[in-house]
Amino acid sequence: MNTPTRVSIFAALSLLGNGCDGLFDTGRELQAMPPVTARDASAAQDASADVPPPPTCRAVTPDPAIDYQRMCRNYCDALDETSRYLALSRGEAPADAGGVSETCYELRCIPKCVDQALCLTQCEAAATQYAAVCGNAPDAGSNPACPSSVEDHAAACRAGCSPPAPPPPDLD
Repeated sequence: MNTPTRVSIFAALSLLGNGCDGLFDTGRELQAMPPVTARDASAAQDASADVPPPPTCRAVTPDPAIDYQRMCRNYCDALDETSRYLALSRGEAPADAGGVSETCYELRCIPKCVDQALCLTQCEAAATQYAAVCGNAPDAGSNPACPSSVEDHAAACRAGCSPPAPPPPDLD
């Protein structure tokens, strides 16, 4: 780019505006919160109508042989356990049981975000954290945080990822 072109571009930009003090500025000062116009208010009112939130995931197609709701509840319970046993393994106080599970169910199960493979993966993560806390317990049930052996805990979680679907309704 040659010098006359640079000068022309600079002159044009200078004439069009120079930050807030340029030709397009109306002289008003910027406010922390701009005033709400009637158009803004009506748009906000329309947006607050009973519109469900956008999906948080790509929905999976549940296996018809598996009870999706029970499988997904198991996944969320395993996620909750993973969080609580991780806190215990770090010497921290865990969150109340069930808090993560309820939020998980609303955000992941209702829109059908969880498949069986993810459930099994979460069980493995829960088993790892459970073993970190309960692996050295003298026997199952001796520690209130460890009601079962590491193996039994992991097996129960994995079984929860494959609950049989309920029988179809009797149409007679």
